This record gives sequence, C-alpha cells and structure tokens, in this order.
Amino acid sequence: LSSLTHLVLSWNEIDDLPPPLASLPCLKHLDLSHNQLSDPNQIAPLGSPESSMSRSLEFINVSHNRLTSLPAELYTLTNLRVLNASHNLISSLPPALFSSSLKSLTHFLLANNDLRSLPDSIQNLKESLVYLDLEENGIVYLPSSLSFLSCLESLKLTSSKNRLVPHSLPPSLRSLSLVRMDINADSEIICKFRENEVEHLHFQLLVSLLRSCPHHLIVLTILFCSENPTYRKHIIRAGGMGALLQLVKDSKLEKKEKEKEKEKEKE
Repeated sequence: LSSLTHLVLSWNEIDDLPPPLASLPCLKHLDLSHNQLSDPNQIAPLGSPESSMSRSLEFINVSHNRLTSLPAELYTLTNLRVLNASHNLISSLPPALFSSSLKSLTHFLLANNDLRSLPDSIQNLKESLVYLDLEENGIVYLPSSLSFLSCLESLKLTSSKNRLVPHSLPPSLRSLSLVRMDINADSEIICKFRENEVEHLHFQLLVSLLRSCPHHLIVLTILFCSENPTYRKHIIRAGGMGALLQLVKDSKLEKKEKEKEKEKEKE
C-alpha cells in the first residue's frame, strides 16, 4: 500500500488507529469520519516525527467522532489544506496546534463542538486560512489576533448558543454568518465593521448598521434573514424598508464613485 493516496474509513466503529496507518508515505486524503475516536492521542501519530505522512497529507476528516480536543502534533503536517473536526466534543484547542508550520491550512471546520474560545496563536495561520467554521459552539471569546488572518474570507459563527459579535475582523473577510444569534450590539461595536467590505451579512447585524453607520456597507450582495423571528420590529425601528432600500441605493452609488476614482487614477 505504499502508493495509496486516498483512504476512506468512515462509518466504521474505529476507536483507535493501527500504527501501520502512519506509515503510508503517499497518503493525501484520510477520512475517519463517523467513528468512535475519543482520545486526541489516538490521532496524534499522524503528525509524529516518525510518521511518513507529515509531508503528504492534505486532507483530514475526523468529523462525527467523540474527540475532546485535537493533538498539537498535527502542526507538523506542513501540506495539510483541510482539517474537518466538526461534530465532536472539542472544548479547547492546544495553542501549539496553530504553529507557523501549519502553513498550508486553508479550511478549518469546527462546527458543532463545545468550544468557548480560540487560542491567540491562531494568528499564525494568517497567510493561509481562508475558511473558518465555528457554527453551533458556545463561543464567548474570540481573540483580537483574529484580525491578523489576512487571507480569511469566510467566518461562520451561526449558533443559538453564541452571544457575541467579534470586535475586530480581518479586512479580507467577505462572508460573515451570524444567523440565529441573540445580538444586542451597540453602535460602538458595530461601527468597527465599517472598514470591512463584507458581502454576506446576517439580518440583525444589518439593522444595527442602519441605525449606526449605514453608509459603510459598500459591497453588500447577499442578505441572510433566516431564523430571526423578531426581524420585523427591528427593521421598523431602523427606519422601515425605505431605509434598507436607501442603503442599497447609496451603497451602489458609492461603489460606482469609487470605481470611477480608480479608473481616473489609472489614467
């Protein structure tokens, strides 16, 4: 099996990994989802110095297991691009996991876990991470270092358990999902979004922006209104649909003006 590149072991009852698994030198895609893994040390051998896969693995799926954390040893997987650890029991992550050695990671999926926060060391993924999914956790703290993730385009925080709006976002962000969150953010917090050209915005956050700094939503293209049963009273307080339509109109005009300015600069 020395030439094996894809290995799918999902939907079994695996509760430990056999040692030979870490000695597949060409393995790129490993799917261990829907099993019985619970101890982070059970998958630590994948990133051990003795592992033959430290430079080959690009995709790991350990979703739908019972893991309580992820082993720090995974930082040695220098070519890992996708790590899916959603639907587990993860309550914390070791700071050492977010090493600068994990330089290729673009997609990190952690939805449906028990996370309350992220370590500040996540900023070490600033040159690679594009997609971060933290949906259905109980996030109460996001480090300010999140703003250093200069490649991050999509941040998913959708959850009825979350009660926070991030105070600082990377300028690269294009999609922000906060649906089903009980947001009561004041204008001081909301205005911190104004320098971001976020394209996807959840409804309740938009309403707050209408009240506080409505002319800073320049590239809004998709509006999520789902699962916000109290949206009607909020939009009325914000000035009704007329305010929303005016926002769209003003945003388009402002965008056109910026495009004209850029064209003049080129000339």
